[in-house]
Amino acid sequence: MKCYALTDVGRERSNNQDSFAYKTVGDCLICVVCDGMGGAAGGGIASTIAKDIYMSELQKKLREYSEHEDTEGAPETIVPRLMREAVTASNSFTYTLSVGDPSLKGMGTTLVSVVLYKDKLYFCNVGDSRAYGFFDGTPVQITKDHSYVQELIDRGRISENDAASNPQRNIITRAVGVEETVRADTFVMSMRSAEYVLLCTDGLSNYLSGEDMKKIIYQPSELLSFERKVQCLVDLANSRGGADNITALLIGVRAL
Repeated sequence: MKCYALTDVGRERSNNQDSFAYKTVGDCLICVVCDGMGGAAGGGIASTIAKDIYMSELQKKLREYSEHEDTEGAPETIVPRLMREAVTASNSFTYTLSVGDPSLKGMGTTLVSVVLYKDKLYFCNVGDSRAYGFFDGTPVQITKDHSYVQELIDRGRISENDAASNPQRNIITRAVGVEETVRADTFVMSMRSAEYVLLCTDGLSNYLSGEDMKKIIYQPSELLSFERKVQCLVDLANSRGGADNITALLIGVRAL
């Protein structure tokens, strides 16, 4: 299993409000990507705090669970719950900070995460940062955006093709730290046919389709190293506009 990530300021922003982290804890690999919003400094602070609190809480909870798995319950039930609890902790801390400091009012962040544990992939998201899975060569968007444009798609008001050019595509309907509570979505999938997992901010997904990602990710390692594949994803997003910060975190699920 391999994991590598890059974040880039893009071509139009003066500062980078994205953040990421990944860590192996016992039998688990935990990965998270956040995309901050709110003011010159607030977004970067929200993104960093939410990422740090989420990782700290989830590491602790998963470590405790792995020691008592036989009595606590099946991972398919417990791990998603622990991920949601870690999001709740991130949200509470970030929200409390924002309401206590006028300069940080309204700050928030997206959050997308994956946990690889035993034979399953566990996903969690708030906002419009995404998780993609690549199964036997097929790209699949795992998470569903919490955005105004996604709501229009769900209501049949616009098509998926129209969404890419919709001027309101950056309006998100859920974020960590903006309100006192937030609800995260979780998904569980088998790792059996999974080859890669990609977590990314909308600075990447706004410019690259799943097929674009696949063409780079599945290049032979003799032509592109694992790390260069991540760099090429970021470079392609920049070459197509780079209007936002860009973060890509790639996991090679199988031994490569």
